[in-house]
Amino acid sequence: MAHPHIATKLEYDLDSLCGRLRAAVDAAMQTFKDRPTRAVVSATADVAVPWSLIRRLAGTCPTASERMYWCLPSERTCHLALGAAAVILADGENRSADVRRQMHQYGVVLEATDTVGSVVQESRDATAVWFGGMSFDIGERRSPWVNWPEAKFVLPHLWICRTDAGCRVTAMVVIGDGQDVEAQWMGLQRQVQSLTRLNQRDADGQRVVQSHGTTAEPGVDRKQWEWAVARTAEDIRHGRYEKVVLARYELVEGIRKPLSRVLETLEATYPDSQVFAIWNQGQCFLAASPERLVSVSGSRVDVDCLAGTIGRGSTPDEDAALERKLLASAKDRHEHEVVRACITEQLQAARVRSIDYPKQPLIKKLANVQHLHTPIVAVRNPEQTVLDLVERLHPTPAVAGMPRDQALQVIRQREGMDRGWYAGPVGWMNARGEGQFAVALRCALVMEDNAYLFAGAGIMGDSEPASEWQETKMKLRAVQSALMANNGGVAE
Repeated sequence: MAHPHIATKLEYDLDSLCGRLRAAVDAAMQTFKDRPTRAVVSATADVAVPWSLIRRLAGTCPTASERMYWCLPSERTCHLALGAAAVILADGENRSADVRRQMHQYGVVLEATDTVGSVVQESRDATAVWFGGMSFDIGERRSPWVNWPEAKFVLPHLWICRTDAGCRVTAMVVIGDGQDVEAQWMGLQRQVQSLTRLNQRDADGQRVVQSHGTTAEPGVDRKQWEWAVARTAEDIRHGRYEKVVLARYELVEGIRKPLSRVLETLEATYPDSQVFAIWNQGQCFLAASPERLVSVSGSRVDVDCLAGTIGRGSTPDEDAALERKLLASAKDRHEHEVVRACITEQLQAARVRSIDYPKQPLIKKLANVQHLHTPIVAVRNPEQTVLDLVERLHPTPAVAGMPRDQALQVIRQREGMDRGWYAGPVGWMNARGEGQFAVALRCALVMEDNAYLFAGAGIMGDSEPASEWQETKMKLRAVQSALMANNGGVAE
């Protein structure tokens, strides 16, 4: 005899949340039935979703759906966006403005209250959150990025935000302006089911392949890349430009471990980084980025200036000696100052207020490298959003060079590859214009059992090609080690 299904507390809480949302949607449709406006209707509740379950969902390929994970390990905070109440795509030189224009079409946010069926109208609530990012550069996408748009942002059906203080789940649907509310509702229900079904399983739901880990370097080989570095350094010495960042990629074959475990490894190994995973058409772009492009919380603006790199020592004394060497390096200090000066100039041009930063760079230590680091703090104007600042700052000299337009031209001519979303801005923004964006560094594009890993180096007039190659090797290890752990080691 079949046993009746007994709902778990998670299922009960999500069902209750959806019930509140449905009543609010019905009320809102009456209120807005004659308005040519799209409204985001949301309901939020405290729902206990384990971090392990959030991470397993983040590392599991969604079926014909959207999914994005964002984690700040040092702050014990993570976000998971499931499904799509709305998707925004944009391309071309005005893609940032186009994204903001499309977001403004969803400017009215309606929030369900504890009184079932009532709504808070014309709210600019923080519960409507868009997750996504952009490619480093515009133009036709090439392999392996052919399926990735130049800009994509998703308003999820389910948004899970977990901190040490607790876990909150927000359910969202869009009404008005020709929206099919029943289709929206079915999309939300599918995401609820994906959450509850995975909670009932012990496995990650990901295939573990048996092949051994190997690396190859398609595209630009070492000699070609070092030639490009040497030529660029020579151009800089002749005054043609000040700095150019040249990047490359490696292919890692035979990924064995579930991506949820890769994310867990990255969070444990790089707690001061921003760990994220974005799924797009069966491919996963993941990273442990040490560089915050910009974050906005209330009126506060935070930006990281990160440029100048050296390895870590095997002993405390050796590590301290490398730190002193980095601080004393004229090449690295000049590279860092170029980046810092450009970022502050862009913030001034954006008319932020009270820009503040330490006069001497600090050291940011990661598991495998250490960087020169200048944290910059400012105050935004009331109507300024984090996306406005993303548009102003990207790409920084830390990932492109100076002057920007000339550096981009050199990158297009000499890298011999499509960066795709590598070194692009990735993050989220809420309806108040607050949010966080990272520069997509220390990253990999995972396609079935293989992964493309990306890294770059800042080229100055005194750059040595062999040293720059080794710098990229150190940076590649960040994600490579996590992908290849317990799978034959990391190839040199």
